[in-house]
Amino acid sequence: MWALKNRTAYAVGRTWVRDKSGVHHWVVAVKACFSISTWGALTLADEQLPPRLEPEWYGEPGLSSLKYDVDLGMMKPSTDLTVLGTAYAPQDAPAVSVPVMLKTATAEKILVVYGERFYCSSPLGLSVTKPERFRRKPLRYEDAWGGTDTREPSFHKRRYDPRNPIGRGVRAQARGLDGQLAHSIEYAGTRAHNTEVPSRAQIAAGGERSRWYAYSKRIPNWGAISPSAQWRSHVLLRSPPSPASTKASRRF
Repeated sequence: MWALKNRTAYAVGRTWVRDKSGVHHWVVAVKACFSISTWGALTLADEQLPPRLEPEWYGEPGLSSLKYDVDLGMMKPSTDLTVLGTAYAPQDAPAVSVPVMLKTATAEKILVVYGERFYCSSPLGLSVTKPERFRRKPLRYEDAWGGTDTREPSFHKRRYDPRNPIGRGVRAQARGLDGQLAHSIEYAGTRAHNTEVPSRAQIAAGGERSRWYAYSKRIPNWGAISPSAQWRSHVLLRSPPSPASTKASRRF
């Protein structure tokens, strides 16, 4: 009989997983939770949350931002760095944009969060309106560049951004964007009026489903499949996951 004795101050979890050859593996995870003071000091949290066996979403599973991914089940070749946060305007004074930054010893990411804005047609093409003012805005992938458009009758004319299938901006035809809410979270330095598929504008914070991009590169016509169907379909794949597809979440 398999048993686990926890002699640490942390929470532990275990589960069984099966690889592509049908071999079972017993996976154990140790999860430690710490509180960070205003001055950056770490102390062990009073409540130690157990490792997660299933993901938690902000809305409908597979069709909304991922809040927490699983802690057990998939190999993690690196450390996940996930931000669950909100952009606040300085002094609580409404602003049209607010820069936010995450900095560690080895990485630094700077985003710009805009107020709500809309795509609009102009003599020079498609652009975005001036941002509305806001006081606070969550950092979610729904507000970043991306999206899925399956409204075209023709299978091959549908569009999908594998980096962020739940975002804003992707349409089979540009005229379909006129008057629609525009993406409002970008990397600092990204041109705000660029509505092409900008690799730097597709950005937000929080967890990202690991299979969004990796699986889309390995399945023909993946972009025409609905996100909910993609979520259900991945369990039927029998080929081994690539290293890029085994991360539980991507860094923003």
